[in-house]
Amino acid sequence: MRIKQVIEKPLTLEMVAESLSLLAKISTGLAHAFVRFNIPKRGITDLSILSSFPHLRYVDVSNNYLKDLTPLAHCSHLLTLKADYNRLNSPSLPDLQYLQVVSLNNNALTGTEGFSHPMLEYLSLSCEWLSVCVFLILDNN
Repeated sequence: MRIKQVIEKPLTLEMVAESLSLLAKISTGLAHAFVRFNIPKRGITDLSILSSFPHLRYVDVSNNYLKDLTPLAHCSHLLTLKADYNRLNSPSLPDLQYLQVVSLNNNALTGTEGFSHPMLEYLSLSCEWLSVCVFLILDNN
């Protein structure tokens, strides 16, 4: 089996500008910001610049070469995350209070430890490599 060598390609401000959409009010209701970010199939290896975009609510970074989603921890109002077909080993993200839908299909996940979000309704982890899955118990009371 031949492993493809990946050239580092961090996300740039220009790429972010091309990939933002859906202007909406921010949580205070006093200003507007773009809340949707879609950048599939661009060969991105690093999302660090997204820590400067805290108002994102809908993020699709599928089909890239990402190993880390921690820059999204700054997106405190994130509702939907789609990161299918990347190189993620762990789904770990700090608790995001409003995160409801997560799709991490076809990554190199080895488990689900450290993945806890109080509003999570849908989690998709379809993956042939997933070896350990800790089931999440959702309490809607």
